[in-house]
Amino acid sequence: MKRYFPFVLLFYLVQFGFAQKKERPIKVIEATQHNWISGAPGGRTGTNYSIKVYINTSRKVEFKNLWIGADNVEFDIEFFSLDIPKKIQQGDSILLTFNKVSGESSVNSEAMHLPIAYKGEALIATTIDSKARYFIVKSFKRLKGKRT
Repeated sequence: MKRYFPFVLLFYLVQFGFAQKKERPIKVIEATQHNWISGAPGGRTGTNYSIKVYINTSRKVEFKNLWIGADNVEFDIEFFSLDIPKKIQQGDSILLTFNKVSGESSVNSEAMHLPIAYKGEALIATTIDSKARYFIVKSFKRLKGKRT
């Protein structure tokens, strides 16, 4: 029995190592979609998309592209602080926003084709220490407007 002990111990240590979950460097906290109508007669309509992410790494993070469905769209990055200009840091919560106006082209001027096939409603392309990483938004929570 004593001669098998190191192998049994190694087996349990390996199992324990695989059981530990690695924290993702970027975590999608919430994704929402809100349809809007302008108040002016003959005004426009559209959809506002917001994706809140949490930065869980001290490495350099850059957001490169956002696809909603198969469309590569231009997006804005908003911070939840007043520090301007803001650098992305560990512990930050960041909002990626895109406002689609009906009838207008929303494709990024430097549009890229989808780099990977994915199941979900959106794909976020980032670089973390210059290495490409992708994060999937499985679904958007549909927000309803207020009626007066």
